[in-house]
Amino acid sequence: MPETERCRELDGIRGFAVMGIGFMNVFFFSMPGAAYYNPRVWGGTGMTDLVLWALSFVFIEDKMRGLFLALFGAGAMLAMERAGANGAVRAHVSRMAWLLMFGLFHGILVAANDVLRLYAVTGLLLPLFRRSSPGNLMLWIALLAAIHMAALGYVGVNWLNAYAYAYVKAHPAEARLLAVPERMFGSDPDMIEAQLALYRGEYWPLLARRLTNFSAPLLGLLAYLPITLAGMLTGVVMLRTGFLTGTWSRARYHRWALGGFVLGGVPLALLACWAFASGFAAIIVGANALVWSTPFDMVMVLGWVAALILLIQRIAHRAWYERIAAVGRASLTNYLGTSLLFGFAFYGWGLGLYGRIGRAEAYVFPLLAALLAMLWSKPWLATHYHGPLERLWRLLARPHFRPIDDRAA
Repeated sequence: MPETERCRELDGIRGFAVMGIGFMNVFFFSMPGAAYYNPRVWGGTGMTDLVLWALSFVFIEDKMRGLFLALFGAGAMLAMERAGANGAVRAHVSRMAWLLMFGLFHGILVAANDVLRLYAVTGLLLPLFRRSSPGNLMLWIALLAAIHMAALGYVGVNWLNAYAYAYVKAHPAEARLLAVPERMFGSDPDMIEAQLALYRGEYWPLLARRLTNFSAPLLGLLAYLPITLAGMLTGVVMLRTGFLTGTWSRARYHRWALGGFVLGGVPLALLACWAFASGFAAIIVGANALVWSTPFDMVMVLGWVAALILLIQRIAHRAWYERIAAVGRASLTNYLGTSLLFGFAFYGWGLGLYGRIGRAEAYVFPLLAALLAMLWSKPWLATHYHGPLERLWRLLARPHFRPIDDRAA
């Protein structure tokens, strides 16, 4: 397949992914933190809200992030391979260093849930796998996923809480034993009240909190580095086997799409049913989100890639698809722009809608963000080869200033 067509397909998948991420990030911006995982916490428990939560858990949560991770890893490895042996690693480190700076500004000024810092630090490890075969990479992916599940199962969920949950079901008066998971993934009134006051208030206290809170980003980095690296290496495997570039037969992609959605989706649907049956008990919701869903999320990512490639091969000639591909080409700008839109809509320095809308209404905002991204990206890229922040990133990451060749790899 010609290089230009492969790039168009990769950009299309990236466009779908960056718009899809907004459908989960909106809950971080619009509601108290635990509502990201647990609909019991905030946002309504009507039938529509719960159905939307279940669909998001099965098809979107961590799947869109996994898609973006795979494309990030594949893109970074491809850039190193194109750069050749001389200077490839140095150029890659420079790109990751400046991406970290973007992430620091984004995380402090706009969104505490920034992922660019995590991507940049994890990305520094990618050169270690430049010469690894797909088989060896798959072993690393499995090991890293296992480390993630074991570590977060022990630290984030605490396996002992599973025993406490069974005990409390038989002895409701001992509910205090589940205070820690309830604070993390459930309805802690004091924490919810504090978050409502903080995010509905003025900008400066929020900024001061982010400037002085070093522990949360560092803990997030340590907790999610293994699974983040696994996601990036998944993209490298897909790149090196031709899976990601659309070179396989349509029949083969059909099998992978069906297998991914069945083998990943059915267990995830069962986990969602378990959460429903428990009354969205915090320990069950937390364990599902951080631990048990992990292997099935990774399988679903493969299904999503195969399904999107099949879709793109059918619609690549249509004008509206070109707009989606343009969103992918300007993914960094669109990711940060979506955060600005959400921050303005929900935080006190903007419209102040934090905690004032339900789960169903919240979906209006990622739809709006996707529409705006599709409206501006294509006209901009008609006259510029990169998005504005993508161009700035390339300029800053160069070791010595010189005029930019927009079409250089």
